[in-house]
This record gives sequence, structure tokens and C-alpha cells, in this order.
Amino acid sequence: MKKLLLLLATVMLTSMASMAASYTRVSDTSTLKAGDKIILLGDYAQSGSSNPYWLVAMNLTDVSKTNVPGQVLGQSTTAATVGDTYEFPADKTPTDITLVESGNEDYPWLLQVTVNGDDYYLCCTSTASKSQMTFKKVSDKTNACMAKLDGTFQFNTTVNRRSLEFNISNGKNGTTTFNCYNVNGQKQPAIFKLANEGLGEIVVKDEFGNQYGTEGISINEGVKLIFSAENADNIQVDANCGDWINGTVVSGPSPVEWSWNFPEPANPDEVVESMIFGTLTVTATMGTESVSEDFNITIIRTPKPEIKLGELIISGANHNNIKDGDVITDVPAGSVFSIQAENAESITVNGESLGASSAGTWIAPSDPGTYEVYVVATKGADSKTIRFTITIPEEVEPTLGEIVVTYGDGLTVENGTYEGISVEAGTTFSIYAENATHITAIRWSDSETSPIIPIIDVDADNATWTFSDPIETEGLTITATRGEQKPQEFEFLLTVTEPVIANNEFVKVTSLDQLNGANSYIIVGSSKSVYYGAGKNSNGIEDAAGNNRQAYEVTVADNKATVDLDKVDVFTLVKNGENWYIKTSTGHYLNNSDVVNKNKLLTTDKPQSVSISLTTQNNAIIQFLDGAETSRAYLRFNAANSAGPIFGCYVESGQNAISLYCQENEMPPVEPEIPTFDQIEADATKVSFKSTKGELHVWTAEYDSKGKLVKENGEDVPASIAARVPADDDFTWTNKVADEGVVYEIAAPTTEGNYLKIRAKAVIDNKHSDEIVKNIDANGDVVSGVESVIVDDENAPVEYFNLQGIRVNADQPGIYIRRQGSKVEKVSIAR
Repeated sequence: MKKLLLLLATVMLTSMASMAASYTRVSDTSTLKAGDKIILLGDYAQSGSSNPYWLVAMNLTDVSKTNVPGQVLGQSTTAATVGDTYEFPADKTPTDITLVESGNEDYPWLLQVTVNGDDYYLCCTSTASKSQMTFKKVSDKTNACMAKLDGTFQFNTTVNRRSLEFNISNGKNGTTTFNCYNVNGQKQPAIFKLANEGLGEIVVKDEFGNQYGTEGISINEGVKLIFSAENADNIQVDANCGDWINGTVVSGPSPVEWSWNFPEPANPDEVVESMIFGTLTVTATMGTESVSEDFNITIIRTPKPEIKLGELIISGANHNNIKDGDVITDVPAGSVFSIQAENAESITVNGESLGASSAGTWIAPSDPGTYEVYVVATKGADSKTIRFTITIPEEVEPTLGEIVVTYGDGLTVENGTYEGISVEAGTTFSIYAENATHITAIRWSDSETSPIIPIIDVDADNATWTFSDPIETEGLTITATRGEQKPQEFEFLLTVTEPVIANNEFVKVTSLDQLNGANSYIIVGSSKSVYYGAGKNSNGIEDAAGNNRQAYEVTVADNKATVDLDKVDVFTLVKNGENWYIKTSTGHYLNNSDVVNKNKLLTTDKPQSVSISLTTQNNAIIQFLDGAETSRAYLRFNAANSAGPIFGCYVESGQNAISLYCQENEMPPVEPEIPTFDQIEADATKVSFKSTKGELHVWTAEYDSKGKLVKENGEDVPASIAARVPADDDFTWTNKVADEGVVYEIAAPTTEGNYLKIRAKAVIDNKHSDEIVKNIDANGDVVSGVESVIVDDENAPVEYFNLQGIRVNADQPGIYIRRQGSKVEKVSIAR
């Protein structure tokens, strides 16, 4: 083996006589075992004579430290390479680390050291930002004391800094530490094991702990033998047992295990030896040293128990352990029977095999009738038989059950509830009728002119229906059917009312149209996803006049705030020209500071005008207009106030933004506005429309000089296709072309003499604004009086076309397309 010669900077370590302890490098950590003593040795190379190469070992003297100092063994101007062995000088004794099994499969080792007479485990208690190597008394061990030695030295902890490595913090003076770092963050030390005293004697034991000497080994077949020798690198066992076992039977690192069984005879009648005799030669080696022992061995054949056919067990159709001769009635068609017999080689049912297996299943017929079942299980010449009879009855059609109607939180409706029940809009009704194949439901009223409205028509035994809109008292008739059976009917009267909205729920203001003097509002600010409402502070003006408004937590979800009205103040708005006053619940008004350079939010008897606008994020900008302090004039939320969050007056961009929330049951609807029209100066052949409130809907119809419709919404209108142009008094048409605020351009007609009739409007939630109607000629100019150009449909000439769109005289019976002016229809002509 190579020896490591460590050249010091000025002298060479040559006194081999003074060497005290010898260690061998561990190249395969899987060879380590409990009780081994190891050291950690590392070399660190720095170039230049002033930065020599260092050789260091862990030296443990003080368990109070959070990192372990390294002992400098020597330094050299040339690279010092850790070799296969190392012998320590007598004056530099390393700290031995004893390996102790941890019981953890992934981190199998505890590293035990003895410092000042006490035993400790080396542990890693690193955090995400700090490395700490600590010592725990054996009784105080933690998971972080468990380690794995697989090329790295990682401890059982989830933080990154869990690898035992060494660090040369100053190469000039050799200051070293062993500590916990990121894996390969510093330098990996090598493991050296304390060299063995010599090769021990060969020991042979069985798996039960019995030890055998050279006088002989006598065991039953299959018993495991364990061969070992202290300090052995390898154990090899060679057998010489006649024709049965010859040659090397096992070889590997100490200890090794071996067992042997008599082979099964190919011929059942073949006579098998009851025991065999021979010799085992066991050889243990350690390096070049070896020792060998011969052991006489007798292996005794263990009689094999006779394997018999087990009991035949059958179950199915809710019957367990069916016996021979059983008669089972009311077996459902297609029932599955489970059949098993331990050790069986085959199972048959009525002569058909279930396969070469000791278990299987058999499925009963699907047709009604009585059947005899004959089951046989076999093993060799042995067999077990069970005969039983099953009866599959005629299928009885399930009986249609009564209708059950529930709603809300499981409330049940009684059939014939003609005094009626009342629910809020949004309530869901559930309908169920056992074994039903079809369910229908209709709404009806006592009025002869009111329609009957079908609401459910499903092929199922259950259905649901949600009444989303309020209705006056109406009747519901529910019918459930199944084949030819008598239908089940269910009737009751129902009233659906508007949902009741709690007065402590407010929705976020997203349009200035939602501001008016009739509604109630709260002021809300937020910080780190926590929402606050402006508080009442007091019931009177005296102790609230000079105070900012205290903030109280509120719950906000999906732009809806739920508040405690005992704490959060509710404000109203009073119109003041283009601006507003903010009125408190006590009848006073919010003002900003009456002193320059102060950021107070006051409550006074005197109203102060504020302007209110919204940002693109729908935050509210509330500015006080006529206070003494003009820069700190914006109502904002201060989450960082030392005495707790408040609402006060600050500069426009100071503190946190606020929002206005309107009481939900008062939220006014947003009405669509008539779109704006523009003749585009840059392009005389185009005009444009834009909706400032709602989606933009546009319908265009192009007519020729005779008033004939030629295009609709930009598409040609064939003679065979009826026009879809909405009537002038039809205000329900829709044809969305753009979202709110988007400019939509329309090209003028390209044919001289044609004109384009454009109808435009805005739509919000099925609410339609009034229309704006423009007639555009080929020059892009707006024209009037075009109605006189349109041919009166009643006086227009009549034209006929066949179904292929070809003009014809229609002098033969048949189906034709008739056009008169702008009116197109399909007609049948008979002669």
C-alpha cells in the first residue's frame, strides 16, 4: 500500500518510531460496520510558498463550540495527497469517531465521540442561513444526529446546509474548521478507519446463534450458516460433498451467509438421499494474510409434508359456504359465484374448466329458470364435488315510487300544498321518484290567458330546477312515469320573491353613475390583503371633530364587503353642483384640515365640497376642494399609523388608496347610453360609432337607388333569401360589433347611388339604449329624405324566382320565391 509522505515546509517527518496510530482509507463506505473507529482527514491546496498545502484532521476538544476546529498535521510547498494509509505522529492524536447504528434505513449511522470523558453524538443543527455543527449527549440525540456516508457526509435534516465539510478560512495561518455547509460548498474530507490489529479466527454460526467447531456441523436443509472472521476483508467457502455440492459456494466481505436445500426429484418415484456428508473449507483473508479451516458437515433432508386438496368452498348470491345438495332460490340473474379449493390443480363447473388454478368465479345465467350446478375440484387423483340448484325468478318490474320534492336546506314540500309556499329567487328544487324513467314539470296559473310553461322534461328518476326570477303565485304540476304503470303526480302552489339582501352588505362602486344622493356608502381601504372600513368614532360631533377616522376590519370577497354596522360608519352623498358633500350617519359632514400643513380628517357641521372620480382599478379619488390645507386634501387610508390604522387626509399619492362601496340593496342599475357618431375627416369614405356606456350593437342595410335591399350587415342579400332587417319599431335586435369604448368604423357604399342605413345602440345586461340612425351615401355624407326613394312594398312590382334563385314567370303550379319591394316570401301556386 502507498504511504503518505507529508513534507513540511522546513523539515521532513522521518521518525517512524514515534508514529502512534495507523489508519487505512475507506474507499467503499458499504464495508463500514458498527463499532468501527474512523477519522476525517482533508487536504487543502493553495499555490505559492506563502499559501502552502495543508493537511488537517478533526480534533474535538470543546463541545460548546458551534464549529469544530481542524488540527493542522503539516504543510508543504508541494501538493500533499491523502493516500491509502496514514500514520499519525504521537504528539498529534486525532479524535476517533465510533460508528453506532441509528436504526434509520436512509441515515444509518450515529457519529459518537468521547470528549473529556463524556460520550456525545456529532450533529448538524443548521438553519437556512447559518451553519452549526453541535454535540448532543447520547441521551439527547435528535434526527439531525443521524448521518449517511455515501461519498458525502449528510445529516438527516431538510435544510441545505447539512453536509459535514472542512474549510480553510485563512490559508496563511492554517485556521481550519469542520462545519455544516451546502453539499460540496467547501471541501469533502476523506474517511480513514483505524487499522485492524490482525486477522481473527474463523467463526461459524447458524441463524439461530449456535456456533460450530471443526469437529463438525450438522444441520437440517435450508438452515442458514454465517461465516465470519474479525478484521477479514473477504471470506470464501468451498464445499466438497460428493456429487451434491462441489466448488465455491459463497465468497464476499465478512460475514457471508449460505444455506442449501435438497432438490425436488424429477420423478416422484425417485429415491432421494436422507442426508449428505462432506467438508466445508472456509478461508478468511486480510490483505496478504489469510487463514483457512476445514469443517465436516452433515445436511439432513427434512421430510416434505404431503400437500392435500383443500375443502371446496363456494359462495355467491348472498350465500356463503354452499353445501352439496343446497337449493338456492331468488338468485339474481348474472350473479357471480366465487369458487376455491386450496392446492387444487383445476376446477370445473358443469364440465367447463375455470382454468388451472385453485380459485375462480362462475357467473349465473341471465335467463329465468332452475339450474343444477356441478362443481369439481381436482388435485392428481383426489377430487372434491359439490352439486347445488339455483332458481333465477322472472324479473319483476320495479314499482314507481311517489314523488318527493325538496328545496333549500332539505325542506320537503307536501303534495297538494295549495295554500302555497314562498321562496326567494335562486332557490333550487330537487325532484325524485324511485324507479321513474321520465319526469316532467310545468308551471301554470289560474288565468286563462297565462301560458303553461314546461320547465322539466328528462329521462331520469331525478331532476332539479332553480327559480332565478321572481314570480307571482303559480302552480307546479310534476309527473313521474315508468312504462305502463300509473303515473305519479305532484302539485303545489309557489311564490318566488326577490332575495332579501342584508343591510350590512355593500358592493364596490365601479361607475360614477352609481353615485347619487339616495344611496348609502362605506369607505374601505386595504393593506396586505386585509380590508378596513372607516369607523364611526363617536355618536356626536364633539369628540370626533378633530380626529381621523378609526379603521375596523371588514370582510371583502368578489367586490362585496360585509361590515359590522356598530363600528363602521355609513355615509350618504349630497349633490353640490358638479361635486358632493359627504354626510356622516350623525348628520355631520367630512372636512379636511382647517389648518395649513395638517392632515386631519374633520367632522363638522359645515359641509365641504369634494370631487369624486375613479381610477382604472376602480379606486376612489376623493379630494376636498375648499379647505385651508390644499395639498393634504385627499381622503386616504393609513395602515402604518403607530396607534393603529386610520383614515385621514394626505397628499394625492400618500398612504393607501381607498374605495367606495354602495349598500347592495340600493345599488342603482347602470343604464346604457346612445353611442356617439363621427364622420372621419381623414377618410371621407368611412364613418365611426363608439359606445361610452355598454356594448356597441350595429345593424347596416344597404339599398340601391330604387330602394332595393342589396346588402345586410355587409353581406349580399340573394333574391332567394328573406331579409332579416329588424323593423323600425323592433328595439330588441342585437348584433354586437365592439366593446364599450372601442371605435367601430363602417365603410360607405362603393356603388354610386346606393345608400347605407345604419342603426346603432348600446346594450348592458339586456338593457338597450335608444337608437341612433344615420343614412350614408357613397361619399360618406349623411343624407336625409331617403324614405321617399324607398319603393312602397305594397305598390312595388312582383317578381318570382324558382328555388335555385332564377327569375321565372310562375305560370305553372309549384313552389316559388315571391319578392315585392323589400318583402321576400316562399309561396305555393296552384292552377
